[in-house]
Parts: sequence; C-alpha cells; structure tokens
Amino acid sequence: MWGAVGQKYLGRVTQASIRWSSSGSASIRWSSSGSFDREKGTHFSSLRLAISSPRQLLFNAATHNMAKMGVEGRKSQDAVSWNPLGMAVFDGVGGWDSAGVDAGDFSAALAENFVGELKNRREEDPFGAKFPTNDVHEILAVAYDNAKTAFSGGSTACGITITLDRDSVTPYYHIGNLGDSGVMIFRSKRFPSYYPHYVSQSMQHHFNCPFQLSSWGDKPVPETAVCDTPEDGSYAFVEAKEFDIVLLATDGLFDNMHQIELLNILNKTTLSLTQQLLNDKDPRVLNSETGEIDERKLSKIVLCSLPIRLRNEFIRAAQHRMYRQEEPLVPFFLDARLHGYDMETMEAKVDDCGLVVAIVHKAALWTDLAELKDQCVDLFDVKEEPSDYHG
Repeated sequence: MWGAVGQKYLGRVTQASIRWSSSGSASIRWSSSGSFDREKGTHFSSLRLAISSPRQLLFNAATHNMAKMGVEGRKSQDAVSWNPLGMAVFDGVGGWDSAGVDAGDFSAALAENFVGELKNRREEDPFGAKFPTNDVHEILAVAYDNAKTAFSGGSTACGITITLDRDSVTPYYHIGNLGDSGVMIFRSKRFPSYYPHYVSQSMQHHFNCPFQLSSWGDKPVPETAVCDTPEDGSYAFVEAKEFDIVLLATDGLFDNMHQIELLNILNKTTLSLTQQLLNDKDPRVLNSETGEIDERKLSKIVLCSLPIRLRNEFIRAAQHRMYRQEEPLVPFFLDARLHGYDMETMEAKVDDCGLVVAIVHKAALWTDLAELKDQCVDLFDVKEEPSDYHG
C-alpha cells in the first residue's frame, strides 16, 4: 500500500510516499510543490528512491534560512537543501559584495546542485550497487563544477549523506566540511535525553577567513584570492543510528550560540514535548486496551513533531542573541580575543543564518508517520513561523 507523509516547511508542503512489496523492498516517491527558491533559501528535490530494506535510515528534516536585518529587500546569502538521503548548507561569502557580486547566487546554485546530484545518483543506481556510500566529497565536487560555470562568488560548504542499507554493512553518515559552517550529531542513550556524539571542526585560513569554494568566471583570479576546492575539505565517516538528531548550520548560528547551549535547547525542547504529551494523558500516546502510556506511540509522535519544533527554537535563540545583544561572550567574540583582536564591543555577530535539523529514522516509519500526520498538527508548531526578529 501507499502511505503519505507531508510536513509544512516555510509555507510549502513536501510529500513523501512509500510502497512496500511482498518481497520486503520498497520505493519512496519524494516530491515538492516547487523548485529551488533563493528567497526562501531551501530546496526539496523530486525523487523516486528505491529502498532495499525497511531498515534503511533516512533524514526527516526541517529548514530555515534567515537574512540578517539592516538592508531593505536583502536576501540571505546562505542556502540550504536536503532530501531523505542528504543535507547541506552553504554560506555565501559577504566579501564579494565589494566586487559587485552577490555570493548568494553562488551558494544557492551549490545547494541546488548538491541535492540534484544526489537525486541523479539514486535514479541511475537505485539500490546502491555503483554508489553505495553516497560519497559527499564526490557530490560536492559535482555541485561545485556545475555552480562555478553559472555564477561568480564564494561560499563555504557543509554536507552530510547517509549510506544505503546493505545486508552486511553498517549504515554510516559521510560528512564533508569546508569552512566555518558545521554539523553536530546528537545521540540518545535513553530518550528523550541526548548528548553530542560528533561535532565538525571549523576550517579557517586565519581569523574570520574560512576555507571556501570560489568562482571568478572569466575574470582573472587575484593573487590574494582564497581559492579552495572540495579536495581541501575535511571528511569523515560516522556510524549512523536510528533516532539521531542531526543539525547542519552556517556560522550565523555557531558564531552566536555555544555548543552546550544548542544541546540544552535540544534536550529542553525534546523533554517539554514529551512531558506535554504525558502530563495531559494525551490519548494519542495511550494503549487503546489498557489506557496506559504506550512508549512506541509516544516516540513516533515526538519524532513526527520534533524537527519543526527544534528548528523554531534554534532560530529564535539565534535571533534573540543577535538582536537583543544581551549575551556578550558569544563564540565569535571569544575566538576574536583568542586570535589577538581587541574587539571594541562584545556584541553578538549579526549574520545570515541557514540551518537544517533532522531526525534519523527507518524507512518503515514513513507509513506510520503518515498515519499520525493529521492527528499531530497541533504539535508541529507551524502556526507561527520564525520571523526575522522577535522584539
């Protein structure tokens, strides 16, 4: 049978449907109501994904891309993209403004080409015989080659993919980072409490000069230009686990929020959502026969709601830090002092902020989440989208 799950992100609906065959294999149809949108800064690719096992792990994500305030009509120069097997964030380098180039066009092209290449690989090789690892280095390289032929500009890059399930192979994330965007993987020993399992490292040539992909088009490349390539990035394989929470974000988040603060937000949000359901004796989490809490029902409802709830909380925290200027010791300020810069103020760094936050779960849960979708709208917290400023 076909089951469908839809979630509203940034006013657009993304649908995924899954069909299992009698042999235990499946096909997922993944589609969206639009193509890449520079203003919204996100992309949902149409994808028909063949799954060899219901154990296949997939990303279920929510995104946001916030433009910094101060210039009327300015769009974010960050870009984010994802589909069930991969996610990425790109931070257009603002220094290109002085050359009359909007680096946001370059970062947007990178984002669109990242999920485009991932989609192409799956359509060519649906069961992973040729591309079993969804090599993020190769995907970034293709995205870069395609983007630099269309636009000039510079951008950091951070991407993560998940391997296809093979009977004899443990599923892994393949992570690639070039610059000062980053990825955090949170893991739970006992739900709903999480701990940081993996944190990528920032890559900078010197303070506030991150590694970056760049394209000069037909113009001569200045001798002082920063011209990194995907080969200069840092790459890692990390074992993937069901119910991991994966956060990818540009430096608009990581320059203003400490890692421990992000962990606290995650655990507080997860716990509050769980307690909300438990304290109210919500019938959606009760065993229909005994009237007691059904932990499996509870975990599914939380999984269905959590990506959007977390996205909203992370964005609100970054907005609060940037514009209310109440917390001086932000990571950017501390890093500046560490590198010998005598900052005149201790204010937060106002910047664009793009992020993707995802729950990792087995493909078999798509149908379960589809059945829960209409029952849990009140938990998605989508009635109030994060604005660019909460006064």
